[in-house]
Amino acid sequence: MNCFFESDRLALRSWTHEDKTELRTINSAPAVMEYFTGILISEESDMLADKIKNGYYGEEMAYTG
Repeated sequence: MNCFFESDRLALRSWTHEDKTELRTINSAPAVMEYFTGILISEESDMLADKIKNGYYGEEMAYTG
């Protein structure tokens, strides 16, 4: 994993293919997208991921205790 920052509880890293899959799930959920322009189909979500992946980091919880 290519980490840019890591603490005891959080790691910021490069985007992975799994992040794109998770973003598709989030973007297609009506309850999540209620206050946005609407749900996104997989292709739209992938295009969004390609646009933002160079300016944002993926994140993961390093510790959940």
